[in-house]
Amino acid sequence: MKSNQIITLVYATNRTNKPVGKIIKKEINGIESIVLEKSLRTRHILRNPPAICYDLSIIDQARAYGVQYFVAENIESGFTYTIPFDLFFEKSFKIDRGFGKQLGCCLSDWNATPNSYRNTYKYSSPVRTAQPTPKPTNYQTSFFDIDTTQEENLFDFKIWVRPEQFETASLIS
Repeated sequence: MKSNQIITLVYATNRTNKPVGKIIKKEINGIESIVLEKSLRTRHILRNPPAICYDLSIIDQARAYGVQYFVAENIESGFTYTIPFDLFFEKSFKIDRGFGKQLGCCLSDWNATPNSYRNTYKYSSPVRTAQPTPKPTNYQTSFFDIDTTQEENLFDFKIWVRPEQFETASLIS
């Protein structure tokens, strides 16, 4: 059996012109296996809950070809996610968010491995660093909270009114 030999391309029912993935013979954990492999970008990973989803028609094709593993490669981050076919069904949930009926499986159930050769890929995403969390305060700050010395100066009429205007105002009253 030749490694990484393509068996067939898979198409989703709502997208017949472009293949979504391929079923190949590939070595997984030292054993030659039949794998459903697809490439995706970070925006194609479900955000809440973090999961990778497959169209039901693709899953039916995978079952017909005897697929043993699902492999999803994120071309932006360089991570490859692998899960056995049986575990995918055990942990999956049904979802339909406007792209047809799908089954999804949370990223925590997948085996994620980084690919060092993908770090130089043109779609690599920038590294984001965590922002420091501000320390909690004992009181709610307000728009009007200012230093008291500044407050005294703001309400001093000598700053706001010229001396001749102040004299005129005192004569009128």
